[in-house]
Amino acid sequence: MNQLNEPLHILVNNAGAIYSVAQVGVDGVDRCMFGNHVGPMLLTHGLLPLLRMGATPQREARIVNVSSRLEKNAAIAEWCQHPSNPCRTQEYQPFEAYGTSKQNCRLIFILRTSSAGG
Repeated sequence: MNQLNEPLHILVNNAGAIYSVAQVGVDGVDRCMFGNHVGPMLLTHGLLPLLRMGATPQREARIVNVSSRLEKNAAIAEWCQHPSNPCRTQEYQPFEAYGTSKQNCRLIFILRTSSAGG
């Protein structure tokens, strides 16, 4: 991304992945959490300089984070505090894991990004 030098006016994060069984990637992070939260977060932070370049006094650059109707299956935000393996202490529930990664963690990400002036 460092090679890109064009302004970016809008970024839409619309990633979505659901797994029938808990899976942990080689990096030690739950794949559902990575695909729905960590990956878009890393992409967004990598593109922040281009988004800042795309902002003008008349129009801010925008980041749109798409969620899911399945967020109704979300568990409490505590799930987000242990992203390396959030299902270690309970039976894996695919729709709960998906909903939680899309809703609670995405909200935390949005709040932290916006408060950073990003």
